[in-house]
Amino acid sequence: MRTQDLGPDFGGRYRAALARAREALRRDLEVETEPRVREDLEIMARTADLRIEGSELDDRFLLPLTAVGRTIFRGEFLLLGDQVAPARRSSALPRLERYTGLIPGSTSLAELARARYEERIRTPGLQPPYRGEVLQDISDTTRYAEGVRKLFARYHVAGGEAALTALQSQLQAYAEWERTVVLPMARADFRLPPAVYAHDLRNIGLDIAPLDLIARAELEYSEVTAELQTVAPLVAAQRGWPETEYRAVIARLKREQLPTIRSSPIIATRSFPGWRR
Repeated sequence: MRTQDLGPDFGGRYRAALARAREALRRDLEVETEPRVREDLEIMARTADLRIEGSELDDRFLLPLTAVGRTIFRGEFLLLGDQVAPARRSSALPRLERYTGLIPGSTSLAELARARYEERIRTPGLQPPYRGEVLQDISDTTRYAEGVRKLFARYHVAGGEAALTALQSQLQAYAEWERTVVLPMARADFRLPPAVYAHDLRNIGLDIAPLDLIARAELEYSEVTAELQTVAPLVAAQRGWPETEYRAVIARLKREQLPTIRSSPIIATRSFPGWRR
């Protein structure tokens, strides 16, 4: 049972595997005549191109911090769910044992993740992770460890106590490493390098340069605020308010509506599931 590859130069191996898959898709395209099948093949080949590009950009611009707890939980969840065939659930324990390095010849994912980060920590030009993401990952550590344990209990996976205990210990140690090593150098600015941001836009189908997108957004914002400022004095005059600036008028409107919201029987009785969240 193999898990995520975080060995040395894992990015290079990932890109090589994608390149092989892309070439196979292109060979299929040369002989395929069905238009809808050709369209699917083209989409998959384009996706491979984007993922290769994304991996190259990550290696070029970003320090490689891995959300270990989230990765392990998702890996186990793929095998332990109501929609998963019972025969596949037996693979959950070997997978967790490999995640935690309990299988001879394997190394824990947490140890590999730390090694990949620390081997590049002094590479010039690499951007550290965003502080908010690091804090979120630290706070999620206990939740992911408990989540895997609950999955094992729910689907009656026997013999997993050693792996579950190792997982909890390793995730706690990883969170402490993030707190002492990663967090002090984390960046306060959430913005990505322009090339990475441009790639992310292409990933969601926006083939537009980031600066052009920003310019369009600023224009739209200016037009909307101009319209609001035109309407705001009219609303203020109808209500006899001295304020005419649109932000102040919106604030007055919200204060008018607030008592109505508070008196709603739905809100007052907290009848929404998960209201406190």
